[in-house]
Amino acid sequence: MAGKNNALHNLLRSATLAAVGGASRFFMLHLNNTHVQGAEHLNQALLHRKQGQALITVSNHVAAMDDPLVSAAIVPPEVIIDRDQLRWTLCATDRCFKSPMVSSFFRTVKVLPVERGAGLEQAGMQVAYSRIQRGDWVHIFPEGTRSKDGSIGKVKRGVGRMVAAADIPPVVVPFVHSGMENVMPKGSLFPRTGQTVKVVVGEPIPVDDLLRSHSLGMTTAEELFEGVASRVEFAMCTLRARLEDRPSDLPVAEATPAARTHLRRYEVRSSGPWKSSASVLFGGWRLPSATGAAREALVGLSDLVRDGAMRRASQRMLDRHQARSTSLLTRAVLD
Repeated sequence: MAGKNNALHNLLRSATLAAVGGASRFFMLHLNNTHVQGAEHLNQALLHRKQGQALITVSNHVAAMDDPLVSAAIVPPEVIIDRDQLRWTLCATDRCFKSPMVSSFFRTVKVLPVERGAGLEQAGMQVAYSRIQRGDWVHIFPEGTRSKDGSIGKVKRGVGRMVAAADIPPVVVPFVHSGMENVMPKGSLFPRTGQTVKVVVGEPIPVDDLLRSHSLGMTTAEELFEGVASRVEFAMCTLRARLEDRPSDLPVAEATPAARTHLRRYEVRSSGPWKSSASVLFGGWRLPSATGAAREALVGLSDLVRDGAMRRASQRMLDRHQARSTSLLTRAVLD
């Protein structure tokens, strides 16, 4: 009996997901003008990532129906009809789980309930972590709420907690969109047609080195969460600038060779005891070179800020990078 009920539930889930996904895709591509750039990055992650490796997508949030409308517009058509490949996502209990009937629908379409202010270890988040450990696709809005003006807000550390939940370093793919605020203005009951929506999908965000540093005891869990959040925020700000066809703060700095050196993220690969400097490499450099580069990075970052090349949003991220670089340099010297 249980097996029959499970089969019926899977059939219902498959049909509902295919119907919602298909209708969303048709609405976005045929009833609105949706332009997608970089979809190959998501396609590659969806169809060709390692067995058991999770996919975490992160995007900005401006309208009530960003998911499923935007998601359906950027995935390959064959994914929409495959319930196992489609994303899991999260929604606040006070929005998507107000009544038994509405709750049943959202659970069927792979939406997990989260209670605002209940923390990162609540039941809905635990289910999301378990899905990541199984290698599923989980989509989140890392800012935690809808943007009022379309700008990218502070990314919360919950995305770092999700990355940390993976047994295998996950693929983290960012995408940013504009125009959904016109498709589904705040307070509207139904989406509008004839609107222009632009979506830019970015390359995967590297997190392997952050996870490795944490596993070696070089960073705390909180530092790991903040490090992941910083990179996600950086990527989303970069994509937002590209979407608006304007110069952005950090990407402009990265365009110069010196700044690329300043913002280099060092990967730690140890083949021996940490105290043996000859066996420790930072981004392919041995310890003396790495410490020198770290000092140069700190000076360079200060120069960039002093020269006014970074705005306040970028300043926050630079402060985090500087703090991490200082911690790395201190550990290298003391040990």
